[in-house]
Amino acid sequence: WLAGTTRLDFQTSVLSYFPAQERDGWGIDQLESAGIGLVSAEVVLRSQIAEEPCFSRAASIGQLRKLSDELRSLPGVIAVVSAAQVLDSLQQEDVRPADNPMASNQAPNPALIQLLAFLLTGDARHARVSVLLPISGFQELDPILAAIESSARRSFPELDVELTGRYPLVLQSQRRTLETMLSSLFIAALTVSAIFILLLGSPKTGLKALLPNLWPVLFAIGAMGWLQVPLDSSTVMIAAVALGLVVDDTLHTLGLFRRLAPSVGSARATLETLQETAGAHCLSSLLLISGFAVCSLSGFLPVARFAAMTALTILMALIGDLILMPVLLFGNNDRQRPH
Repeated sequence: WLAGTTRLDFQTSVLSYFPAQERDGWGIDQLESAGIGLVSAEVVLRSQIAEEPCFSRAASIGQLRKLSDELRSLPGVIAVVSAAQVLDSLQQEDVRPADNPMASNQAPNPALIQLLAFLLTGDARHARVSVLLPISGFQELDPILAAIESSARRSFPELDVELTGRYPLVLQSQRRTLETMLSSLFIAALTVSAIFILLLGSPKTGLKALLPNLWPVLFAIGAMGWLQVPLDSSTVMIAAVALGLVVDDTLHTLGLFRRLAPSVGSARATLETLQETAGAHCLSSLLLISGFAVCSLSGFLPVARFAAMTALTILMALIGDLILMPVLLFGNNDRQRPH
């Protein structure tokens, strides 16, 4: 079953959060092919010297124009908007009448002036270049973003260059979530095992008690591979959430077992513990499964996937509490019983 982990896929594009038939109606592919990007990365250029209006010089504007052309030629880039383009447009609009070449025939376009203020600070010390990109995951956009930042640093080595933007930040948060999944699960497992060892007073028994709590998590990860449920910003949290839910029932079971085992032995204590806790385990698991099953009907795919897989994990955890845990505790050393 764990072979399903080799089939796990990552999905970080926000478009994957919605059903395909819903995405088709938005016409995003047509817009992007027409040169209209819906998300952008922002290249921020800052002067390192205070009160130096570096972008007031014609040479700097020329560098900015060259950078825009270079970024526009990068594979995957849909369009580029910079202050150099806006200034060129303002210059083209400033047409002089033939009878009075000293006077402009019209006022500057207010929209262009507003756009220029968005791309260039009033003191001409800082500028930004908006690079329109396709809506994709970080696997596809990482090489493009790296090439954008590299081009900006080559064009303006004397300035501080920062690549930012709302969509790149969303992708970065997804990356951090995926990268920390294994470490958080490992730390949680160590913490839970330490609690079990302290509760049972035996490292061997504590590690035994950990197995029924880990196997639903491993089952869920394998099931995601076989069922082709991708890892995204929500499903990546299933393992940690499921472990927290599973441990709750296990602690109740171990607490009762610990009280009974010294007096009646592990075999008898296991049977009495199962009789006492099985009903509560079934009822609590049924309530949790029902709640998550309702959420699995959501049209927002991350919520639906997370809820469905969590419900399946809780079901597997119940099987572990009713079968695996008693089997492991039944064989515990009876020497704890006083003679």
